[in-house]
Amino acid sequence: MTNDSRGDQGKSMRDALALLEADHQAVETLFAAFERAGADDLDARGTVVRRACEELTIHTIIEEELLYPAARIALSDDGGKDINEAYVEHFLVKRRSCPAPTALTQRS
Repeated sequence: MTNDSRGDQGKSMRDALALLEADHQAVETLFAAFERAGADDLDARGTVVRRACEELTIHTIIEEELLYPAARIALSDDGGKDINEAYVEHFLVKRRSCPAPTALTQRS
């Protein structure tokens, strides 16, 4: 591995971390918007939930495609167990947190 490729990897990781931080701020803003929307304003709340799911999807992709592989390389063998657990947690969150898009648009 050349010094340039290591530098590129470091820049990519910094960029990924900046994206994750921005994503956390966006989700916090969405949670606040959800709280501000009235309990009876299902359209507004549905819009916020859809946007939050989009942000969570982006967040998950960044972690799974950039952060976790780099962490696996950087951490010792014991750290690999933590990375594996993070993948499992992501799977569970994806399955439980964001309903399929059609479920959001259906009304009873």
